[in-house]
Amino acid sequence: MVRRIHRGTRRSTITVLSLLLVTSMVAIMPAGPAALAAPPDGPDALADFEVDFPDEFFAFNGGSSTVATSRVTVGAADALARPGQSGDNTVLALDFSVGDFGGLGNSYEIAGPQDWSLTEGFSFWFHGTGSGLTYQAEISDNRSNPATDTSERFDYAFTDNAAGWHLISIPWTAFSRATDFQPGGAPDDGFTLTEIWAWAIVLPQGADVVYFDDFALDQITVDDFEAPLSSGVDGDGVDIGFYTFRDGDSTVAVSQAPQPVPVPGLPADNNVLAIDLDVVSFAGVIHGFENDTVDTWVPQD
Repeated sequence: MVRRIHRGTRRSTITVLSLLLVTSMVAIMPAGPAALAAPPDGPDALADFEVDFPDEFFAFNGGSSTVATSRVTVGAADALARPGQSGDNTVLALDFSVGDFGGLGNSYEIAGPQDWSLTEGFSFWFHGTGSGLTYQAEISDNRSNPATDTSERFDYAFTDNAAGWHLISIPWTAFSRATDFQPGGAPDDGFTLTEIWAWAIVLPQGADVVYFDDFALDQITVDDFEAPLSSGVDGDGVDIGFYTFRDGDSTVAVSQAPQPVPVPGLPADNNVLAIDLDVVSFAGVIHGFENDTVDTWVPQD
């Protein structure tokens, strides 16, 4: 994410909160008309419940259970507001009483399976009551027969051990092959992530009212700016680490800095990349990946 704070027509300071794998260069051109902020979109946003339930959203339960889902709009001053919330936010309310089994989730039967192999994990916001009940996040991976539900299940257990909102972020390496249920014909070839048919929350036996929001895929973070910015040259005199480029009439400087505003889900002492610039034609910052001694250019996969 990039936050731009204008100081006149072309002079500005940019704070880069984190860099994802999509790029290792930030290029800056002279400021144009202000753009409207876009809502969450793309492969990393699975369900935010702001407009409606996502396509192919589902809830399920056995004969001894009830599972009721609804969308609830929460104001910034409400007790149910998320940390750092401004304005209204719509969340998923879940009222359940499970005696045998139940849950909710989103399938991709109609849209077709998704490839999540370039992401880092699965995350969502959870508002519990501190009940001590244990839930499962479950992912339906590839199938042996695309025409029927033979998806291999992988799951991760999390416990409602504190009341209030908590960000649950689960790396793919924390998931295990499910032992409580696998459909007939399910493959046993590991967590491929290239053919995802569904995600689900499997509910515990018991009763409660809890809330969920912003189911998403975690992207791979290349730089979090917690360590000091390194810079140097390799044996051929090529700049590596963090360095800048610009035209002759522009200026650009980069530094590590404390976050100017809180970043949701990150600690108060989070650091960011600050870019101070005055651009006439072009300028930018590059991170050329380096070794520990900052004297060799090291490629990444």
